[in-house]
Amino acid sequence: MGVLSKIMTKAADLGVSSRIAGVSATQTISIYADDVAMFVKPSEVDLRFVKEALKMFGDASGLRVNCLKSSAVMIHGDASDRDRVVALLQCNMGTFPCKYLGLQLAIHQLSRADWQPMVDQAKRCASAWQRGLLQRSGRLVLVKSVVAAKPIHHFMIAEAPAWVLEEIDQWMCAFFWAGKDKVNGGQCLVAWNTICRPMSLGGLGVRNLELQGIALRVRWEWLKRTDPQRPWQGLAMTEDRQARAVFDSLVKIEVGDGTKVLFWRDRGIHGFAAADIAPLIHAMVATRTRNRRTVREGMDNGKWLQDVTGDLTFVGHMQLVHLNLAISTIERDPNRPDCFSWPADPSGSYTARSTYHRLCLGIQRVPFASCIWKSWALLKCKIFAWLAVQHRIWTLDRRAKHGLQDRPSVCYTCLQEEDNAEHILIQCVYAREVWHEGLQALNLQVTRPTENDNLLDWWLLARKGSVKANKRAFDTFVIVVAWALWKQRNARVFNRRSQQRSPMELVDAILRELHDWIEAGVGGVGLSRERVRLES
Repeated sequence: MGVLSKIMTKAADLGVSSRIAGVSATQTISIYADDVAMFVKPSEVDLRFVKEALKMFGDASGLRVNCLKSSAVMIHGDASDRDRVVALLQCNMGTFPCKYLGLQLAIHQLSRADWQPMVDQAKRCASAWQRGLLQRSGRLVLVKSVVAAKPIHHFMIAEAPAWVLEEIDQWMCAFFWAGKDKVNGGQCLVAWNTICRPMSLGGLGVRNLELQGIALRVRWEWLKRTDPQRPWQGLAMTEDRQARAVFDSLVKIEVGDGTKVLFWRDRGIHGFAAADIAPLIHAMVATRTRNRRTVREGMDNGKWLQDVTGDLTFVGHMQLVHLNLAISTIERDPNRPDCFSWPADPSGSYTARSTYHRLCLGIQRVPFASCIWKSWALLKCKIFAWLAVQHRIWTLDRRAKHGLQDRPSVCYTCLQEEDNAEHILIQCVYAREVWHEGLQALNLQVTRPTENDNLLDWWLLARKGSVKANKRAFDTFVIVVAWALWKQRNARVFNRRSQQRSPMELVDAILRELHDWIEAGVGGVGLSRERVRLES
């Protein structure tokens, strides 16, 4: 395919084909695998040349063009141009805007009709009858790995409108919590913004689509400066202010010969931009000059001073002096190229992952993240533990708080205290007996819970007293016990007598479940067959 590109370039150099203003001959052809897009003027000479060039390329390479499977799209032109294209190329005619490699091509801002097919495709995850068969843990995997990943191809290129992000987020929220297309507030136990945080910050690790889109688009700013061989270099590209601001805040610039660093825009003055030092002076420079003037050009005999137009105030003169002083301290090496590095990533190069994590900074880390997500428990049990430590499970006190019943009821197990998350999972007499017998059965030397303990506080305190090698085993045990206690509570609420167990019977059931996990390959140091012994 590189041969075809060279043919088009050679033809433009010899004047055989017309040039398109603002676009090099190489940029008039886009090749991906066996898909080719060519941009030509609808003149008779250009159309005949393109047809002949494709024929010669097909004879030489064997990759022949099937006109019946190809289409011509008029970006600009009248009816006579269209008739000429049909007569000479003899292929199907398409309409503009059009799609290429799954992306919408347009010369104006995309409309709602252009975005809607992408939104519909993102929501096409599973049939309605299949959603009801999926557990919440399975739906979480689909949301993270499939639904949130589908629009990435588009978000990498263009900034999505707010309604697109909102519609996809609402559908993902409804699908995760209820397996439906729509959901009411009572079914959403945790706000979607919280779920979209990284796991270390208290979320479920679902990507925030807006931040992900910004992190992906920063890539273009990085490649503009670090990879001059890209075919699209030199094209007039629409400025992405969000991506540009993120790039400026995260990139580290070391000025060398000054050919890649922009004098007025980049933070090349000891980590600061000209606008940071002299905002009034920066405002007096034409936008085109800001976007083109390099450090090498600007510092050539003080040429940057000629870019400043208009009358200076007293404050403006002071800022000009400060800017001149700052510029004079830049140590340039004309024999070394400019260096752009990305401190956010250990490799020193841009990655979308490191950029996304930087955009998420500012949210406080939660203490229970590693306890839950690094354990060996099943995903459904981890999600329950995540809800439980935030008091987001449907106990009777929460039902009364939301007006679903008149007042809280007593615990269905001990029939003494109020039915709430802390009582069910750790403070109840029944629960404490299960914890005591379970810890003793596994020989875990940690502090036993009391009736005044809080689940998360006790968990973190007991975890500190565990040997490092046993921490994941202890976390797994805590989660499976909490899960078993919740199921026992539900067995009593819904009067399922066959599922109700005494404390010792429940401990035996917990040990059997742990044993089954180990047999399935779950676990490691601290959670092994030797530790989990089953009674014959």
